[in-house]
Amino acid sequence: MNSKRIALIALLSAIIFGCSQNKIVELPLTVHNGYGPFRMGFAGMRAIMDNEDSPWKNTYPKISKFPEGLTDIKYN
Repeated sequence: MNSKRIALIALLSAIIFGCSQNKIVELPLTVHNGYGPFRMGFAGMRAIMDNEDSPWKNTYPKISKFPEGLTDIKYN
């Protein structure tokens, strides 16, 4: 019982001591114009095409049931 009390006091003291120190981490940052390694582009997502030549065709979701009466359905 006494060892549990000492362990609890030691743990709480360590937590309080760790939280009481004001630790500031400063990182050197450099500003660069542009988008970094990414191409500039503001385009919407393309609809999934049922192209048999696409290497991504097995990753597209298989949607089996759409509501009745909808026309020109496109999904992503």
